[in-house]
Amino acid sequence: STADGILPYFVINELPYGLPGLLIAAIFAATMSTISAGLNALTSASLIDFYQRLGKKKQTSDQQQLRLAKNMTLIYGVLVIGLAFVVQKLGTLAEASTKAVGLVGGPILGIFLLGMLSKRANARGVLIGAACGFLALLPICFYNEFRNLLSHFGVSGLPKEFEVSFLWYSTVGCVVTVLVGWITSFGGSGKTLKQFETMKREEIEPMEKSV
Repeated sequence: STADGILPYFVINELPYGLPGLLIAAIFAATMSTISAGLNALTSASLIDFYQRLGKKKQTSDQQQLRLAKNMTLIYGVLVIGLAFVVQKLGTLAEASTKAVGLVGGPILGIFLLGMLSKRANARGVLIGAACGFLALLPICFYNEFRNLLSHFGVSGLPKEFEVSFLWYSTVGCVVTVLVGWITSFGGSGKTLKQFETMKREEIEPMEKSV
């Protein structure tokens, strides 16, 4: 009934006996390996880049960090399971994957552009810009679903002409991130590239060791 059902239909109805089971097992194996790698990456980034850098400065043992990492992995796993029930409402597989990549890919591209093209950009401005880019994409991404929800309750007024194609999500997120990040960097207290160039070597070494 959908475009995503062509391959499963072919596997079940056209392939000889034995091959459908092998193909399904291969799909499950590839999916499990990808999900496990993604959960480990999310946990590592959250623990090292956010908890250890932005959290309280008290020392935590390796056992405590391991327990915290397991709890984070469990939380992310529950979130992934919840998102699995929402994916079917995002359209075809190609459309859903492009939407997911656009939501995070646009702000990430904006972060890299700020770092490469702007000497004024600092950490505070970049983080604010990335957050604004992501938040700006949420109503654009779920505009159609929100409009359908309102029409279900008899509320109209959101025209379909304002709906943005999912192919533009990355561009919108990147532009918002760059503009907001560049503007907010003017009032920030973080070090710019010009300030790093004038720093002494003994001031940079502790920062390198922390990374």
